[in-house]
Amino acid sequence: MPHKKTQRWTVLFNRNQYRKMLVLYSAFAIFVIGIITLILISYFNKTLSKEINISNKRFLTQVQIAADTRLANLQSFIFERFVSINRENSINTFLSGSATFDPAMIVDLYGIVSDYAQHNNFIDSIYIYRISDDTLISSREGVVFNASDPDNYNQRYIKVDPIQKVMASNDNVYWNSPRENSKVWSDRPVLTLAYSLPLYKSAAEKTGAVIVNIDEQRFLEAINQYTRMDYDLGIINQAGDILAHSDKNALNGTAHDLPFMNEMAERKEGFTTVQLDGHMQGVSWISSTIHNWKYISVTPIEALNKQLSVAKQFAVAILIAVVLFTLAGLRIITKNVHKPIRQLMNTAAGKFNLSYDNMNEITFIDKVITSLSSKMEEMEGTIQHNQPVIRHKMLFDLLINGDYGGTEEEIREKLKVAGVEWKHDGFLIMATEIQPKELVGLSPKQREFVIFTLMEAIDGYFTGESSCRSISVSQNRIVSVVNFDSSEKILREPHLLLELCNEHAGLKCNMAISEHTPQISGLQHMYKQTDHYLQYGFICGYGRLFTPDLVRQQENGGKYMEPDVFDELLSHLKTSKKTQLTNQLTYIFNFLQEEKVSYMYVQNILMQVLTIFSHAVQERRIEDSELDKHTMLAKLREMESLEDCRQWFLSLAARYTEWMSARVSSIDEQFVANISQYIVDNIDKDISLNSVAEQFHITANYLSKIFKESTGVNFSSFVTGHKLQKARELLINDKKMNITDVANSLGYYNLPYFSMLFKEKYGVTPVKFRKEHAG
Repeated sequence: MPHKKTQRWTVLFNRNQYRKMLVLYSAFAIFVIGIITLILISYFNKTLSKEINISNKRFLTQVQIAADTRLANLQSFIFERFVSINRENSINTFLSGSATFDPAMIVDLYGIVSDYAQHNNFIDSIYIYRISDDTLISSREGVVFNASDPDNYNQRYIKVDPIQKVMASNDNVYWNSPRENSKVWSDRPVLTLAYSLPLYKSAAEKTGAVIVNIDEQRFLEAINQYTRMDYDLGIINQAGDILAHSDKNALNGTAHDLPFMNEMAERKEGFTTVQLDGHMQGVSWISSTIHNWKYISVTPIEALNKQLSVAKQFAVAILIAVVLFTLAGLRIITKNVHKPIRQLMNTAAGKFNLSYDNMNEITFIDKVITSLSSKMEEMEGTIQHNQPVIRHKMLFDLLINGDYGGTEEEIREKLKVAGVEWKHDGFLIMATEIQPKELVGLSPKQREFVIFTLMEAIDGYFTGESSCRSISVSQNRIVSVVNFDSSEKILREPHLLLELCNEHAGLKCNMAISEHTPQISGLQHMYKQTDHYLQYGFICGYGRLFTPDLVRQQENGGKYMEPDVFDELLSHLKTSKKTQLTNQLTYIFNFLQEEKVSYMYVQNILMQVLTIFSHAVQERRIEDSELDKHTMLAKLREMESLEDCRQWFLSLAARYTEWMSARVSSIDEQFVANISQYIVDNIDKDISLNSVAEQFHITANYLSKIFKESTGVNFSSFVTGHKLQKARELLINDKKMNITDVANSLGYYNLPYFSMLFKEKYGVTPVKFRKEHAG
């Protein structure tokens, strides 16, 4: 009996002790919720800014796509119609000055620019200017002679200042902002795009220019699909000039002194709040994909504050509801606590294999916590075991994704958890790329072993004052972060590193070393720099080392291929001479491999060669899947080196000439008969060797050769004979036509010459022939 009473008091004591703890916990919970409320309210503005940034990014992305698409189409139109050196059109004749006044040519050029301007309402006008005689063709005003003459009445309509500016500049492509054009177009803002022609020539060698004037407001209306009234939309170039902006005042003038310019220059896209004209503004920006431009949206902070006030009220209401719900829950727990706690203890005892006989709740919970601590230690051991995976993820985020997630010191502390300790303030990036062909035939595990072995060799090279951590970013590329006190030792003998990689793995590798940076935040930029350097492996092959100095020398070589090279290539394609075509391609590829040229220049040359091939195939209507334009473009993108491109283009040349030879050999007597019938059916038209050859898609020389071999007479004699036969019929059957009309209808505008030919054919003059057959 006394034993049962003692047990009952013990249980009661435990319940009262737990109830007191719950009361203390309730007070603590209310305190914590209050602190959290204050923290949430104080930081809510920052959270809202992120949401607005996401919203503005979607809006600016739509603007970017619309603007870049229109500008790309515009530049493509100008390049194909007026700039391309391989296109046979009237612009080359016009600019050369060989036809000083050719109405048909001028009307043709005017029709091209006026049609394009009419179908693109954001274009104010398009000019084609010839410097030799100061002639200008405008899509809006027509043709203007002596355009630069101050006394020319057209000066009221034609703006020649941009023309004179681009002709005096050594730049091939020139953009003029509305602010720079304000002296010329005072009534409206205009953005100017100018091409001085020919490209790659100095100002003294220029023959003319093509200038497009873009109406700023119409362009903004064309690219903006939204009707929001609380923002200002603008376009700013890399130099800080405002190229376009809407009719509000937030971006008036120039952008050089705007407080967000430095931050905008460092990041491709972002959001910030700044003070503009005495008012707080929210600024979002995103980079263009085809120009060094930024598309910018400026929103008054008042619009943001309205959303912030509503959001704060909603947040406070939710937190009050949470507090009330917590108090009610604690009340319920304090009234019904003992049974659930005992159930929890039973569950914990089963899970952790513990016994709680003669223990109160507090002692047992302490025992459970001890068991959990041992589990945590096991988890820490697991983390230590997976440390390489964690290290790879953190370095990958730093280099590839640019995810820094804190200050320099915070990043260093996080990396220590992954076993990476950077003691110095100097960093550089090394990128090592294995030739893909070397890994062909290896299983995934073998490739992983090769990459891992190479990473160990690179990391082991740096000892003492410097350290290195490498990660694999693709199947054949390793990126290494080197932390050092001084870059002298690292950059003094970099070829030793390349030799180490090539000898250690027995594979051909390329290595690129970036410039050094004092900050972790600069690592992503350095990685992109080495990624750019490795592109030169396409030109130079593998087993090479690329440093900033070497790449600068390659990109600043300054020597370009003469345009005549492409004219000769086109000529050889037209004649289908395999030897000359092969020699010309060999010359082009030797030039690209031996001269110091940039990677982008090489890609442009390859695209020009491919375009010339494509045009030749289309003109001759060759139906071959390997010579299809899209197939050739896809294969060019798959090429791993310039030498591979050389062999591929030579194979295309061989396939092309085989097609042309097969086509020539398939031409038979029926083909010549069709040509003869075509001449007879069109004898009263302007028949020439070139026009007939073009009609039947063969060269004039080949037409003359097969015609003579098949008919026994040359082409001109055949045409003349049938023309005179037609004249004989007209003289006999059509009495209304006089001799001059008969001669003119057959293309003879020199009557004595016609009479001479007729007499040679029929022995009498046309006049006497008609008299003889008058009856």
